[in-house]
Amino acid sequence: MDSHSLTSFPARPLLVLAVLLPFLLIYAPLLEDLASPRPYAKNPFVTTQSPSGANETRLQLTALVSTAQDTSAIECWELNTPFTVSEDAGISGAMALPFEAVREGGTYTVLPARFYGGLHTAPREQLVHFTAGLAHVTLPDVQRNSKTEAWVKGGRDGLIVATDTTGRGHVTEYPLRQQTVAIQLPLVGGVEALGGYRKVGDGPCL
Repeated sequence: MDSHSLTSFPARPLLVLAVLLPFLLIYAPLLEDLASPRPYAKNPFVTTQSPSGANETRLQLTALVSTAQDTSAIECWELNTPFTVSEDAGISGAMALPFEAVREGGTYTVLPARFYGGLHTAPREQLVHFTAGLAHVTLPDVQRNSKTEAWVKGGRDGLIVATDTTGRGHVTEYPLRQQTVAIQLPLVGGVEALGGYRKVGDGPCL
């Protein structure tokens, strides 16, 4: 092996490392966060038969509620109001679930990476739709398990309802190394204005 080969041999691994290093520093932490095995909350569509025999599809969503013991709890709710078929221009024929209770202005919130929201109650009864990022909701002073925490990933399954306006409250953290985006929609008249609901079980909808 000549002297040129000896000096050039280590250059190839170093070149590959130089190309990959920026990718690893920027994207690998994001992939690690998203790939971590977690029981993410869901917004399932549940189809049942009405008394008339027609199929009706309803939405399930995770709810934060106040308890008689002045604590907060996490529940899975199924809304009583079924989806309809939209006749609006541009979405005609699509499934639609009107939220008549959402009449006041909403808020578009951008939460910084690794943001800690702390212990708090819901500022008002509201729908919260996480459109991007990840929210981790826990209950204080209890052991963490599938009934006492919720991982809410932004996007299709990012809708929750927060009604725990009294009591001890809940803790929210946003653990990703990227921003989390949420749209908060106050419920005029409270959660009753959603048309009622059925409690499916304790813990988030999965």
